[in-house]
Parts: sequence; C-alpha cells; structure tokens
Amino acid sequence: MTAASDPVLAALIDRAQSVKQLSDRWLQRRLGEGAGGVTPARLNVMMLLHEEGPQKMGDLARRSRMVPRSMTTIIDCLEREGLAQRRPHPTDRRATMIELTKAGREAVEGKAGPYQTATSLLFDALLPGEPEMLLSVYDRWFSIISEDLRRMGEAA
Repeated sequence: MTAASDPVLAALIDRAQSVKQLSDRWLQRRLGEGAGGVTPARLNVMMLLHEEGPQKMGDLARRSRMVPRSMTTIIDCLEREGLAQRRPHPTDRRATMIELTKAGREAVEGKAGPYQTATSLLFDALLPGEPEMLLSVYDRWFSIISEDLRRMGEAA
C-alpha cells in the first residue's frame, strides 16, 4: 500500500504533517510572542532537563525521541541564547552533560503554566480511550521509523 494508491493513507500523511506544523505554530502563540527562542521543541527539552537534571546529550536525544543531530541543533540554540550549557561529564571524558542555566530554569518556570494550559486544551477534548489509542499509534510509528533508520545506518 502506498500513498499514491491509497487516498486514506495519503490523507493520513497529509494530516500528520499539517497537525505538526499547525500545532507548533499554535503552541508558539500560546507560549507568547517573543518567547526568547523557546519553541515548543526547545521547551520540551528544557522541561526534561528541569525535571530530571543534567543529562548526557545522547540520553537527552533518546528521552526526547529525537535523532542526535536534531538534539545538537536544539542545544546549540539554547546555548547561544544562554538557556543551557554544556559541561564535561564528571566520570566519562567522552561524554558531554547538558544542563539549564539560571535563565533556562526561569524560562521553564515562566512557560510551564501556559504550556500545561495549552496541552490540556487539546487532551481534555479527546474521548475516553483516544489518548491511549494515539499513543499506541505514535509508538508503533516511532518504532518502525527508528528501526528503518538503524537499517540505513543512522541512530534513531
């Protein structure tokens, strides 16, 4: 089955891309214009660091379900904006730890409420069982894509 031969599959692909683009734009507006570079993707990484403390870059990428290249780009932006910093791992010279700066912690604390309000608006509108169904589909897609990337020689 291909998108070209199946209109439902083509519509699913289109909707997934459209929802991603629209939700990023919507969430950015809900977080506030001029959010100091705190995009939804960056805020998710910052919230993880705020909740769990400093982490290795690779672990942070896995926990955020991002490819390492994307995580590096996000950390580069956060570091440029003074919201996060890299530091050597205390016991592994090959690893780099990522941690929030004071400005990063303050940014998370200022955006956590609007973020929770926005996500609640979406998830409170779902019918019983729909959140679990969506999670199941997304997890399956993530596994399929990750495995295919590994086959192509790229870590997920």
